[in-house]
Amino acid sequence: MNKIFPEEPSEGWLSIYIDNIIVCSKTWEEHMYRLSRVLTKIQSVNMKISLKKCHFGSKELKALGHVVS
Repeated sequence: MNKIFPEEPSEGWLSIYIDNIIVCSKTWEEHMYRLSRVLTKIQSVNMKISLKKCHFGSKELKALGHVVS
């Protein structure tokens, strides 16, 4: 995952833990832009995502035993 997203974690809006990705944004427009960026990269390397694990546009979610908001 770090090879697919080398810059984004250092920009502070993308967190990766093994095969989990969390995209953080302050506005809906910013979130859609960032999500599009992530999904485009995932598609470009022919990765698959589990829709059961996806939470799009959530204000907070539980990840790895912690609430992220």
